[in-house]
Amino acid sequence: MARNAGIVARLGLGLIAGATLLGCDRRVEPDLPATRYELLDSADVPDFLQGTVLEQVVVFGTEPQVISGFGLVVNLDNTGRDDGIPTRVRERILLDAARLGVSMPRTDGTLGEVSPSGILADPRTTVVRVDGVVPPGSKPDSRIDVAVSALDTNTSPSLARGELWLTELYRGGVSAGNPGEQVNRVGVARGPLMLNPSAALLDPRSAGEVATARGDLRNAIIPDGGRSDLDRPISLRMRRPDPRLVRLIEDRINFHFGRVGGVAKARDEAIIELRLPTSGPYASSAPDAWRNFVGVATHLYLRGGNTAFAVNKARQLEEAARAADGDGEILRHVTLAWQGLGADALPVVAPLIADDDPHVRFHAARAAAALQQRAALEVLGQIAGDANDPYNVAAAESLGDFAPTVAARRLARDLLSESRSGNDQVRIAAYESLLKLGFSQTGIVEKFVGQRFVLHLTPGDGQPIVYAKRTGRPTIAVIGALRPMAEVPRIRPDTLMTAFGDRVSLVRQENDDAVTLFQRDIIAGDSDARPEGFSQVVSLPDLREILLRLGGESRPGERPLRLSYGDVVAILTGLGEAGDIVAGPGQGQPVLVRLEPREVIDSDQDVVPLVPGLTRNPAEISASVDDVTVPAP
Repeated sequence: MARNAGIVARLGLGLIAGATLLGCDRRVEPDLPATRYELLDSADVPDFLQGTVLEQVVVFGTEPQVISGFGLVVNLDNTGRDDGIPTRVRERILLDAARLGVSMPRTDGTLGEVSPSGILADPRTTVVRVDGVVPPGSKPDSRIDVAVSALDTNTSPSLARGELWLTELYRGGVSAGNPGEQVNRVGVARGPLMLNPSAALLDPRSAGEVATARGDLRNAIIPDGGRSDLDRPISLRMRRPDPRLVRLIEDRINFHFGRVGGVAKARDEAIIELRLPTSGPYASSAPDAWRNFVGVATHLYLRGGNTAFAVNKARQLEEAARAADGDGEILRHVTLAWQGLGADALPVVAPLIADDDPHVRFHAARAAAALQQRAALEVLGQIAGDANDPYNVAAAESLGDFAPTVAARRLARDLLSESRSGNDQVRIAAYESLLKLGFSQTGIVEKFVGQRFVLHLTPGDGQPIVYAKRTGRPTIAVIGALRPMAEVPRIRPDTLMTAFGDRVSLVRQENDDAVTLFQRDIIAGDSDARPEGFSQVVSLPDLREILLRLGGESRPGERPLRLSYGDVVAILTGLGEAGDIVAGPGQGQPVLVRLEPREVIDSDQDVVPLVPGLTRNPAEISASVDDVTVPAP
């Protein structure tokens, strides 16, 4: 109670001192105390956002923070080259090999008894640059996605099927002249590489001759393959530094979010650090979880706790939404401000969830659902299930942004069915929402396939979808896999697929209920496999069992396959493009195979797979996002 009284008193004093924030006609510029920070330009915000935190601050620390290093990729199909490696990088790789131990199992594969001096000469290895992207709001010991690329000066034609040894990552970017120092180490990366699936299927020994594939063969990702030790709070920089106002904003944000973990903390008269809540509807480990949290925090009106004020503001926001004419940026501002007003705004917002204007209806439903109104959540489910509504995909995505309630999970689960949504993008968005909400009481089966990937089997009618993620934990979902055996996705008869230069084959002959999977080993030098260097397993044509076999499960007496997650996704993609995965027995309808969208950078020659937030030249990204001085907008 004493704490609440202090907050109220501080809010009251701040409002009296900063009357200009509340839209008073008479503006009085207070005398500000001396500060080491420069004054920034006044904010240009719409009238309906005057008096909000956003009017007083600049948000920074939301740019991706790249951490980098040089590492060694092993187990290549004799496509490694040791030319063009800068001297200091070469020395660093050999030093790490001697310090960390060459034959230690730092990935799923090692080089056995190869000495440190012989590492780089081995055609199964090559030196690479490794870049991890630490998202805003990240806490120490967080998992991150990693990009791996061949050196510009090196001629290794392909990174296909390689594995990255344990690589240390450094802050501030690395270069050929500065490969990294231990004192700056802020993370590590390791694991099997994942290439663009269409390029990965090619023979890695000759695919480099295909000009269109060169960029995809020399660039790869490792989903969830890094760990960051950085603490990255998101910061608010006061436009006009003021110790009284900065404390007012700190208290206003903490009061709204219930002071869960102390989400806002004033560092000085100009900087407020924000950390994501550790519990409640705004707590999430998703890389973009910070957006909604920071959005609401900055759209809080400094004048809070007054029902009449909230109702009047909610009506002003309604007018802005109707005048927006579908402008997504204005509607986003309105939605966040409605959320910031809290339950006092519901008398205005709640009726709008039935509005005839689809723009107003969706954004009002999203705001009201965030304020835990059950009816609004149901409306989002209806929008998602309407094939003609322009917000159907966005509504399905929104379900994962709210508290993980039984109702939210039920709505998302229902949208997994084609008869409910009629749109494969909606079905995938509903699945992504369920990843955030959790699988409790949804009927989804989760199975860890070795240490390679997670397999999700979901309910749902209609055409099944095979969906593979390229960010976060390696995951393959078969949406609509839990159905009678006669209808489950399976490999059609008379299928022959070869991949990776005939290293792997999948065969199902006509009138045969068995699928045979075969893999040859890679050996140094001579690319022909030894007679004993192969694996062969047999599976039913059921896609669910085939995924387990591809992931390394086998029957007694069989030698399991040794495929990475990227290998499995490439094989699935090839089977899907050929129409070899069908729904039901015989020549059924082909099954959709979809990959999670990823950020791509178009160069003059290639399109390469990068992790979200990583540019073509990571070394050029400044580390200034963690500094306290930011330029004027």
